[in-house]
Amino acid sequence: MTRKIISLFVLSLLGSLIFYTPKLHAQSIHGILRVVKGDVRVIQNSSSQETKAKIGQKVFAKDTIIAGKDSRAKIVMVDNNELNVSPDTRIQIQNYEYKPSEDKKNVLLNVLYGKVRAKVNQKYDGDNTFQVTTPSAVAGVRGTDFFTSFDKKTHETKVVTFEGRVAFGQPGPNGQILNSVMVNMGQTSAVIGSATPDKPADVPKNELTHMEKQSDATKAADTPDFDKRKPAESDKEKKETAKDDKKQASSERKEINAGTAAPARMPTAIGGGSMLLTGDLAGAPNASMPPILPVMGSLPIGPAPVPNVLLPPKNDFIHEIVNTKRKLIINTCITGHTNCP
Repeated sequence: MTRKIISLFVLSLLGSLIFYTPKLHAQSIHGILRVVKGDVRVIQNSSSQETKAKIGQKVFAKDTIIAGKDSRAKIVMVDNNELNVSPDTRIQIQNYEYKPSEDKKNVLLNVLYGKVRAKVNQKYDGDNTFQVTTPSAVAGVRGTDFFTSFDKKTHETKVVTFEGRVAFGQPGPNGQILNSVMVNMGQTSAVIGSATPDKPADVPKNELTHMEKQSDATKAADTPDFDKRKPAESDKEKKETAKDDKKQASSERKEINAGTAAPARMPTAIGGGSMLLTGDLAGAPNASMPPILPVMGSLPIGPAPVPNVLLPPKNDFIHEIVNTKRKLIINTCITGHTNCP
């Protein structure tokens, strides 16, 4: 008797292992995350745990996908339909039944807030349905490419159709769409709260192109439309800087003329020689030259050499000191000369 019980137990265990195949288990998989940008999280219905989304992660029934600020995701479903989740969006996959052998295709997506674009490659007709719901509206398709958004502050639901047609209206019993309007390719419609949808209107071509790009997680730019970073220095800033430099230089010259500025040193010429060139003092009477003020660095210190033959003096001897931004002019004269004050 004991042997029979053990034999039956072993047979039942082997039978369960035989009939439990990956193929059957794979039917519960609704889709796979193919694009993940930024802060995207998944709340798994099986465990109610929120985990950081990863490329290649599987999505199952009633899982919730959350995309944070500047974040995006793309889910490729089991039937090759695509769901593009835009930033600041929360969507739950309520149901995604796909049994091509039985010709059963029923999809129900719930956009709690944010924006979702669905590229539907399959044809849904008869008892087969593909619907996207929000707290205030529902959109049903037969095979199309459309964009659904819900603003949780204003409770406005908006639909934009890129290809095909979308039936857009209020949610009714048993998946019915009440007071619906047909939104054709290149059109949009909106509804607030429990009101009836607006009459579909054409979307400007440039705006439609922009929306088509930004609603695709693969094509959308990862940065804003314009660069908010400040350039190193614009042309306007350069002009303002030059103007400030001129004002500062003018102020320094006034201080020098008024005698309030610190006395400047007489530098020697670059290379160690005197800034007075041969012939500058030719013809002048022999006079004692004032000593050259010491300077910093390795340049020699001492009086500049005076030539034996002196020429008639010039009115002034002007030495210019030039740095990266300003020119400082120092007037010198020979002590005892008639032109020296």
